Amino acid sequence: MGIHAGTRLTHQKLELNDDIDSLCTGIVKDKNARLITSQGDASRLAYIATYGRQSLNSDELGLAVFFNPADAVDFSEDANSHIVTLKTSQGKLEYYFLASWAGEPDGIKDEQSFVAYLEKISQQLQGPVLINISQ
Repeated sequence: MGIHAGTRLTHQKLELNDDIDSLCTGIVKDKNARLITSQGDASRLAYIATYGRQSLNSDELGLAVFFNPADAVDFSEDANSHIVTLKTSQGKLEYYFLASWAGEPDGIKDEQSFVAYLEKISQQLQGPVLINISQ
């Protein structure tokens, strides 16, 4: 696990001891938050997310899980959670999660801005890192 300094992202890199085909992850279901999903593609990661008045302070909070679209096996829910089942590859699985609170410095204050932020992050995470060195 790694937290990306200066961002809202936490990176999960799992290595499993047993041969497990898939694992589930997800986010809490809240009656005050709308589910937002993206199937992703070659240029951006897929995600499940929620946004709404779901913080303990009853103000806007966005939650999201980003994952490789090819790893998605199933989407489901229960009484408490929105769930994505992800397949493992050679005992490994990788995904990201984030939280965005309206009350944080430069916090995201509305759903439209949150969705735009999710799209930007999903493209950044799927794209290669480019480094230019000039002399």
